[in-house]
Amino acid sequence: MSENRFRKRLNSLDSVISKPWLVGLISVGSSVLIYTILIQFVPLRDVAIGYYLSIGIPAVVGPMVAFMVRGYIGRIEKKNQELAELDATNKRLFSVISHDLRSPLASLKTVMDLLVEEQLSLEEGKLMIKDLSQKTNRLLDFLNEILTWSMRQTEARPQSAQQFDARASIESILKLFEDQRLAKNIDLETNDLAGSMYADPDSFSFVFRNVYQNALKFTPPGGKIEVYTEKKAQHLHTIIKDDGVGMSPEVLEKVLDPQELYSAQGTNAEQGTGFGISSAINYLKDNHGELKVETEEGQGSKFRIVLPLFSLP
Repeated sequence: MSENRFRKRLNSLDSVISKPWLVGLISVGSSVLIYTILIQFVPLRDVAIGYYLSIGIPAVVGPMVAFMVRGYIGRIEKKNQELAELDATNKRLFSVISHDLRSPLASLKTVMDLLVEEQLSLEEGKLMIKDLSQKTNRLLDFLNEILTWSMRQTEARPQSAQQFDARASIESILKLFEDQRLAKNIDLETNDLAGSMYADPDSFSFVFRNVYQNALKFTPPGGKIEVYTEKKAQHLHTIIKDDGVGMSPEVLEKVLDPQELYSAQGTNAEQGTGFGISSAINYLKDNHGELKVETEEGQGSKFRIVLPLFSLP
């Protein structure tokens, strides 16, 4: 049976069992019909009792079975949707990986060949290696993101939510990107970083790292980034605000679409894949959080990583 025919039959079945009263009616009608035919050939002492049973039992059992089957079909459809989304993500990832791995590796081979053949001066070699080093750093970041994501997918590792303080994770990541910030002469202002939240610490670190790296990427040399936390309505907001290039509504829609790997060049021609922010949005959903963005083209952006203060009931 073809997939389309199977889906049509599944939809037809679903349209019936989505109405348990209809299943009950069909069950009762079928039971009464079978019983009526049966008594034509088998003599029974009390025909009325048989009719009561043929009506009562299907009326109770039919809807119950319909509810159970509908639940199973719902779970199957949900799994099919998850598999379709995962398949689409995998296809986009393979496309990105094939491009992003090939480019720095090809550049590395070119530089090595030129050095071996002594066709590069020392200064030329330094410039090419510096450029290659930047591409390699970007590639390593991307591979780390993919490894983290793939471990979650292949191991089906659940989110290990717990109560923890945001400060340690934030300060560790700020220190990790200190050289990148200083290279662009970006001023960093950290106000209140205190605040406890209930989430998976690894997921929070992944999200903050990608959002902060995004702010560094789109803030021009000599610009400014602010990082601080706020408590609002039983949630902790971790805020990364920059005075960078900002985004138009059309670009923002693409950035916040977890199914689209949107990327653009940074203020120093930094490249990206769009995978980090896309994964961050999904991680936040798994932790009962969300990513909020206030932005205006040419006026900078303010990202809010919103996570619950305490465990949700």
